[in-house]
Amino acid sequence: MNVDKVRDLQEVIARDMAAEAPTGWTRAIASVTTINGHTWLDFLAQVPGEDEAVRYFPDQATFAAGDLDEAMYEPGKGTWFSMECWVLPSGEYHFTFNYDQPATFGDREPVEESWINDLRRHPRDWDKIPDWHLVKQRYTEDEWLASVQRYRDWLASDDESPFKG
Repeated sequence: MNVDKVRDLQEVIARDMAAEAPTGWTRAIASVTTINGHTWLDFLAQVPGEDEAVRYFPDQATFAAGDLDEAMYEPGKGTWFSMECWVLPSGEYHFTFNYDQPATFGDREPVEESWINDLRRHPRDWDKIPDWHLVKQRYTEDEWLASVQRYRDWLASDDESPFKG
């Protein structure tokens, strides 16, 4: 994990969320899920006088959030499935990362193979893969390790066809 890059990306996210939030906001909240390059983002701001949180779209925060999972990858540990960030007008912010629980994509879900390929891209030690994950349902530990190696070999090759695990 590149700690400096992670810090920089988090600062970009928090700063842009604050800068782009609607007038009068009291708290901004980002929810992000990213699996194998499929990303779902939701930025909401609490605004006094509004019955519901106001949805908005901070561009720089969106791009930075899309890079944060890769920057936070750690061999053996993997990377997060989803994260939340809240920001206050004072500039205070906080991030929470979900490495172990199922994540949602709003009203859409990526195909099952995306969940598996996400762990090929960001491998974890076998004991760090949650029991609910499709990898644990479809593979033994040895089969999984062989699949990850085939994926690495495919990435290093000139093969332009889709990976067939």
